[in-house]
Amino acid sequence: MKQFIKSMLIMLCMLVGTTTAFAQTNNHQQRLSREQLAQVQAKRIAAELKLNRAKTDRLVKTYCACQREIWALGKRLTPRAGRSDVKERFARSQNILDIREKYYDEYSKFLTDEQIEQMYRIEHRMMKRMADRAHRKHPRQ
Repeated sequence: MKQFIKSMLIMLCMLVGTTTAFAQTNNHQQRLSREQLAQVQAKRIAAELKLNRAKTDRLVKTYCACQREIWALGKRLTPRAGRSDVKERFARSQNILDIREKYYDEYSKFLTDEQIEQMYRIEHRMMKRMADRAHRKHPRQ
């Protein structure tokens, strides 16, 4: 009986250790690069817009190109980061607006205005959801 309990205890420890190691590995694999995240977002947007395969591929390509241009502007300027120059923030906002206007012309080649508007709403909702998760994970003190 003691041997049986000892064996069960060893198996339980191995099971817990294996599960913990798997969970850590799985969490590590879930971390996506910016490019991968943009692709996932674009595919989700395409699915919600119910686009066919050709339009989905074109949306992913165009959306990722747009995101790369926005990322090239550098990090967001926020007062919390010690950068409170309003003119710098206005300039960045204008640059983003210029990029969005450029890509509106690209999107309008294969999407309707209503789809483009819906795409931006979906994108905004996804960004808000990610920000909410980040705030829950790392609350301000």
